[in-house]
Amino acid sequence: MIALEPLLEQITVAFGNPSLTFWGVLRFLMILALTLAFSKGLRWSFRYLGNRVKFFKTWSTVPDNYFHYALLPLGGLAALSGLGINLANFAFLSGFFGLVLGFSIRSWVNNFVSGLILLLEQPLKIGDFIEMKGGAWGRVTAIHLRSTQISTFDKEDILIPNAELISAPIINRTYKDPTRRVHIPFRVPYGIEPPLVVQAATEAAKSVKYTLQKRKKHQPQVWLVGLGAIALDYELVVWVKRNVPLYNAYLKAIRETFQKYQIVIPFPQTDLNFIENSKSTNKDV
Repeated sequence: MIALEPLLEQITVAFGNPSLTFWGVLRFLMILALTLAFSKGLRWSFRYLGNRVKFFKTWSTVPDNYFHYALLPLGGLAALSGLGINLANFAFLSGFFGLVLGFSIRSWVNNFVSGLILLLEQPLKIGDFIEMKGGAWGRVTAIHLRSTQISTFDKEDILIPNAELISAPIINRTYKDPTRRVHIPFRVPYGIEPPLVVQAATEAAKSVKYTLQKRKKHQPQVWLVGLGAIALDYELVVWVKRNVPLYNAYLKAIRETFQKYQIVIPFPQTDLNFIENSKSTNKDV
């Protein structure tokens, strides 16, 4: 039986110096194909674990964003070596181009490293609800190579550079405890006794299905927070577990309960008092 490798080595293609052999080209293509296949298989494995094992839910994004881009250059170098090219001859050029490339993609590298920090330290993870600078907030849906994707409740996708998430302060509403306290402000006119306001607002809070009531520390509270010009300022304080806008549900419940207890909602009004001037005299024209 004739060995194929020595025979393929004899088939050369003149392409400058050195010449390329058919076997070298075949090794080059095989190494590239194996690298791509291994990367694809690694991606599939982590996605499979991420969909079925809670521990891997966040880490399933790592091969998509990092392992794949780390394997490709390594596989490319191995493929060039299999092609018969001496990589030592390109050491000087690779250093020069690496220096130029480093200055040109500093921002990209900063976001890349920041994304790696997000995945390792996990100050936020996929599924967390975060509030960003400016008041916008939503759910983390993906951590990419350069940016993190946030999906708002209006179905808008916001791409935030990973470096901003590391350097700027953010509020993670589900970092360790999914429960949070919500403050719903409302106003009541003067003349309504505070105990009646507390009773009505507490009843309204308990009628909303999102309110947590099982634990003593989660019981609804009503705070008097200000003495306004035309009304008393209150806040309904409740504990909830859902990370969705809840003000509509609680304001609707407060309005319906206030109608039951005949508590009116104050509105600005102005009283004009006319004072007659007794010293005024009539003059003939």
